[in-house]
Amino acid sequence: MTLAGIVLAAGRSARMGSPKALLDFRGLPFAVRILEALEALEIKTRVVVLGPDAPRIQPAIAGHDCVIVENPEPETGPIASLRGALKAAVAPAECCIGLACRSPSCPAYDGRTRIGSP
Repeated sequence: MTLAGIVLAAGRSARMGSPKALLDFRGLPFAVRILEALEALEIKTRVVVLGPDAPRIQPAIAGHDCVIVENPEPETGPIASLRGALKAAVAPAECCIGLACRSPSCPAYDGRTRIGSP
C-alpha cells in the first residue's frame, strides 16, 4: 500500500501568538517532529500545508524532503488544506495520513502499529 503523509500547518495560531509549527517540542519545532515521524515510517510522499506564516516556517523544514503547499484561504479550515495537499501529492497514494501540526508527540511506532493493523 502506498501512503502519503500530510502535515496541516496552515492555521493562523491567533490564540497562540506565534505559529504552532515552530513551537519547541523536545528541542525541535512541532513541524519537524511530525516530518521525522513520517520519515521514520518510511512514508515517501510528505506534503506540508502552510498558511500566512509560510515564510517563517519554511526555513525550519527546509532540511526535509517534502512538498510545500500554501493554502491561500486558511480561514476556510483544514478541509481546504487537505484538498490542496491531495492535489499536490506527487505520487498517487492509496491512503493518506493527515496530522495536525499541533500534535508533535505521535511516535512513529504508534503510526506503524495502526497502519499494520487489519
